[in-house]
Amino acid sequence: MEITDDIIIRVFEGDASKEEVDALRRWLEGGEERRRHFLSLREKWNVIAGPVLSAEEEAVAWKHIRGFMRRGRRRRLWRAAFKYAAAVVVLVAIPFAIWQSVDGWHGGGTPVGENMPIVPGSFRAVLTTASGDKVELNPEDLRRIDVGSRGKATNGAGGLVYTRQERVAIVEYNTVYTPFGGEYTVELEDGTKVYMNSGSSLRYPVVFNDSVREVYFSGEAYFEVRTDSTRRFVAHVDAVDLQVYGTSFNVNSFGGIEAVLVSGSVGVLGKDGLEHRLKPSQLIEYDSVGCFVQVEDVDPQVYLAWKNGYFFFDDKSLEEVLATLGRWYDVEFSYAPAELRGMHFTGHTEKYEDINVILNAIEKIVDVRFEINGRTITVKKQVEISSRPPRM
Repeated sequence: MEITDDIIIRVFEGDASKEEVDALRRWLEGGEERRRHFLSLREKWNVIAGPVLSAEEEAVAWKHIRGFMRRGRRRRLWRAAFKYAAAVVVLVAIPFAIWQSVDGWHGGGTPVGENMPIVPGSFRAVLTTASGDKVELNPEDLRRIDVGSRGKATNGAGGLVYTRQERVAIVEYNTVYTPFGGEYTVELEDGTKVYMNSGSSLRYPVVFNDSVREVYFSGEAYFEVRTDSTRRFVAHVDAVDLQVYGTSFNVNSFGGIEAVLVSGSVGVLGKDGLEHRLKPSQLIEYDSVGCFVQVEDVDPQVYLAWKNGYFFFDDKSLEEVLATLGRWYDVEFSYAPAELRGMHFTGHTEKYEDINVILNAIEKIVDVRFEINGRTITVKKQVEISSRPPRM
């Protein structure tokens, strides 16, 4: 197979076939000139796929790369993944073996020690029953659980599913917590489903009463609330209350508090007690103490990416990006110097990807390097790491 620039670009985009990737790997073994050509294309691609450029910078980059890449391909690739019409930059994760063979060093300088493997999160959580018992949950553990004096739940492939019961006078509560590196699904006794992201906590009655369905949540989750005209649903999310009228929405209280309505209707009350009614495809934002910030129109799919197996970062700071990765991979990031936290970029990658691939891709498009020590990852400027092998 003849290796052309089009094939190399397809590898960069993640569109190449296995045969093309294997052929490129063999081609790269054919001499230093080929390696230099590959690296040159890669650097130009990273300029285009990296942080937002000025008009002058973008013009120069396109002058060099226009001959073998079309803007339309980038737009189509993004829309195919997210149906997101804007032309945005993509965080590129080249097949890991290709990066290794060309750079001549493992993982772009971010290898994970064999004794401390860092792996993507998985479906796991901890249930605290009404009696205070703690039960570790995972989808492979199929069983019935006594969750209260009048309540039963079944754990299995669909998550934790509660059995509908007659109303009771005494309300008993359960709590499900997803640790860093975990996610889980809970179906409440009324049929409402809650998809919980890492580092989240949900407290709820084993059986709801006759007048209201109230839950208490912190973290990030996607709610599909079962419609019930006789009982309203209220989600208390840290300093904000959501009055739900049969709907689906995503809520995130890491840092500030934001809710995105996907369908139905929801009223949101903050510190001032005023109710803001959201329409589908609107986001409402509050600060961490419940003070109203703004309402804006958004594409909900951006905020549901985590549930659908992706990381999606839309002009996020490096601190926000790495906080998300830290919760999912159960690692801690530190910064040297601290001002690196404020760097911004946009991109997406698969949620279950090897962390080396993601960190290596970030290194290629943002002027930082990562050093891993156990479960602590230090973020440094490129020039501050003396052990970095020379670029070819």
